[in-house]
Amino acid sequence: HAARSFVAKLLPYQQRPGLLARAVGWSVLIQIGFVCCVMLMARGMGLPVPTYAWFYAVPLVSLATVLPISITQHTNPIWISTLQPTARASSPGRC
Repeated sequence: HAARSFVAKLLPYQQRPGLLARAVGWSVLIQIGFVCCVMLMARGMGLPVPTYAWFYAVPLVSLATVLPISITQHTNPIWISTLQPTARASSPGRC
């Protein structure tokens, strides 16, 4: 049933092929704008990175930020967030 549901969601694009082209066009335009913003901020900070490198790096980083992955070793992230404030509060002589 998952395949049928997926195909059913694509049906509007088959009936209106220009809709998909417009969506992809807007997506590319927004991504180029984001790359330019990051590139200009980096140049403002004096980073000598070539322009073409930003068009590789920024979309890859954008993709990596939306992937559902975790780099923690623990299975319960609540345990990590509750442990840290307790450990800091119980350390004598630390601010």
